[in-house]
Amino acid sequence: ALIISPTFSEYETALHAAGIDVERYMLRESDGFRLTDDILSLDFTRYCTVFVCSPNNPTGITVEPRLLYALAERSERLFCDICFLDLTETPELYDIPRIVRDYPNVMLLRAFTKSYAMAGVRLGYTLCGDRDFLVEMSRYTSCWNVSTLAQTAGIAALDCDGWLYDSVHYISNERAQLVYELSALGIKVYPGEANYLLLYSELPLATLLREHSIIVRDCSNYPGLDRRYLRIAVRTRDENSRLIAALCEIVQKYRQTDGTTEKGIPITGR
Repeated sequence: ALIISPTFSEYETALHAAGIDVERYMLRESDGFRLTDDILSLDFTRYCTVFVCSPNNPTGITVEPRLLYALAERSERLFCDICFLDLTETPELYDIPRIVRDYPNVMLLRAFTKSYAMAGVRLGYTLCGDRDFLVEMSRYTSCWNVSTLAQTAGIAALDCDGWLYDSVHYISNERAQLVYELSALGIKVYPGEANYLLLYSELPLATLLREHSIIVRDCSNYPGLDRRYLRIAVRTRDENSRLIAALCEIVQKYRQTDGTTEKGIPITGR
C-alpha cells in the first residue's frame, strides 16, 4: 500500500496488522506539504491501495479535486479520508455522488465525531460504489460495532446543520486571526483549511508551552516531520488568546535584537 505522508499513523498500523507492506510518498516542505502532480509519475500498479487524507492531518491542506480524480483513475483502490472536510470552508469540494457512481474503487471515510464535536462516540462511515467490496469488508468488522448511544447521537446530529455552519464560520475567523498573530511572532504557519494548524519553529515550543499549562501536538513522531513541527487546534477566542499570550512571552524571552534565540538559533529559519 502507498500512504501519502506525513499523515495519520493509524493507516500504517492497520495495514501492518493486515500483513500489508507499506511505502510512503512524502509531501515536500518546499511545496508547503501540498500534493502536486508529481505523484502521478509513480507506477501505481505496484500498490493494492493508496491512502490519502484531505484535509490532511497534521497539515490541514486539501487535495485538489482534479488530482483526487486522477488518483482514482490510476489506483487499484483509493482510500480517501475526508473526516475533516465538513470543518473547512469548502465542504462540497468533491462531487461525492460522482465519485461513488464513477469510481467504485474509491472508498470515502467520513465521521460524525469531527464535524459534530462527538469525540469518543466513535461514529464514522464509508461511502463506496462497490457493493460487493462493502459486503466483504463488513465480514471483518466487529459485531455491534456501532452502539445504540452512537446511533442516537448521529441521528440527532443530522438536525444540527445550522450549528455546523455557524461553527465553520467561527473556526474560519479564529484560524485567520491565529495565522496573522503567529506569523507576526515569526512562527512559520502552513495554510491549513480545517480546525487545526501546522506550525514550525526552531524553538522547542511544545515543551515551553507545557510550562504555561498548554498542551499542543508535538509532530516528531510523524514520518517526515520532527520536533520543530507542532499542530495546534483552532479553539475558542479566549483559549486562542491564551495561546498567543504564552507564545508572545516565550518568543520575547528567547528573542534578541539580532532576531535569534539566546543560544543563537533563528526563531523560524524558513
